[in-house]
Formats: sequence, structure tokens, C-alpha cells
Amino acid sequence: RVLVQGAVQTQVVSRANLTPLTIPASGTRGAASLYPSQITVSGMTGQLARVRVTLTGLTHTFGGDLDVWLVSPQGQVVWLLSDAGNGTNASGTLTFDDSAPGVWPAEGPLRTGTNQPTAYDPDSDPVVTPGPSGSVSFRLSSLNGQDPNGVWSLYIWDDAEGDTGRLDVGWRLELTATQRVCCGRAALPPTLSPIP
Repeated sequence: RVLVQGAVQTQVVSRANLTPLTIPASGTRGAASLYPSQITVSGMTGQLARVRVTLTGLTHTFGGDLDVWLVSPQGQVVWLLSDAGNGTNASGTLTFDDSAPGVWPAEGPLRTGTNQPTAYDPDSDPVVTPGPSGSVSFRLSSLNGQDPNGVWSLYIWDDAEGDTGRLDVGWRLELTATQRVCCGRAALPPTLSPIP
């Protein structure tokens, strides 16, 4: 959808990859069955102003094993999840949004909701090869100002043995882009003519 307010045009686009993913335990490689899972975006104008990511139908028997990264078309890496939900399972629809009021819990279950990207101890996680490479951020807002068009990649890795999971309904990307659309002189006021 496109909204124009004043001199700024805002465009919001939602795209999804609905392919289910299996998430094996690290001892069996650790990478999700689509690694990465990708979404191609085209036809957007302007620069990114907001990014939201949703994992739909997630189940895992130990949430703290999950490492999840989003990579933009320009190669910027955002670490969405690391070492959250330790000691319990994960289930539901998890949405990542910088404007959310909180973060995912370090201990306790990961359940349906919206929170900020959450990485408690990323330095303790193993180096994933192959995996996302490039500069890493922990905020989706680090993508603001980029071109939204191109291939977006989602990497899911299980970093410990013994637990597995699934992403039954894939993932969704919601992108907001803005651009200035005016300029020149202001519009003239309407003229009134008498009715004969």
C-alpha cells in the first residue's frame, strides 16, 4: 500500500516464503532445511524506514539452541535471536520489530508475540560455516536507508545437540520505504466562479 502525506510518500510491502523448514540438532549439521530461506522483493521505491520479520508456526524443543539471522540484499546482517528461551520449548508465531516494548526472555518459553531482536550471548555461539557474513547488527533499524529491493535471506541454525524443531508456515517480511515526492511551488488555491 502507498500513502502520501505532505512531501513524503510511504510504501508498505509484505512478502512471505511459506515453505516449511525443518531444524535439525547441531550434531546433524544444525542448518535448517532451507539455508538460507529467501524472499525476493522488487518494485519498491524509496529507502527503508522500517523492517519487521515474522516466523510463523515455530516449534522447537529447546528455544535457547536457535540462532536466527536476517541478511539484507546489500549484505547487512541482523541477529534476530540467540540464546533466548533457554530451558524450555518454543512454539507459535514470533515477530521481530525494533518498536516492540520488550525482548524475548533469556529463560522461559518463547511463545507467540512481538519483541525486539534478542541476542543474549552471541559471542559464545559457534562460527557457522557456511553462514551469514558481513557486518552484524542487533537492530533492524540498522537497515534503514537501504534499497529494499533484492534478495532477503533468513538463516536458522541450531547450535547444540539433542533438540530439533520446525518452522511450519515459513516466514514473512514487512518492509516500509519512504521517499520525498514533491517539489516546486505549492499548489494554488482553487478559484471560484459565480454561477450564472
